[in-house]
Amino acid sequence: MSDVCMSVEIFEFEAWDKNRSRKVARLLIAQMLTAISQRQKSALREAYKNKKYLPLDLLPKKTRAIRRRLTKHQAIES
Repeated sequence: MSDVCMSVEIFEFEAWDKNRSRKVARLLIAQMLTAISQRQKSALREAYKNKKYLPLDLLPKKTRAIRRRLTKHQAIES
């Protein structure tokens, strides 16, 4: 009887270990992809630093309406 219990425990541990290793692998992949995208975005920010126009994904995160409002300088002039 104890042999059966032992084999069941080993089987459960192996299944748990496989799932755990998959979870860890997914986590590591997600971390790498996040780091890569952050590096790419910072490089793009550096490239567009002194340009007149920015790509939409580099604009400050605001609502569309707020982005289209007049600047303080434009509001004073008009």
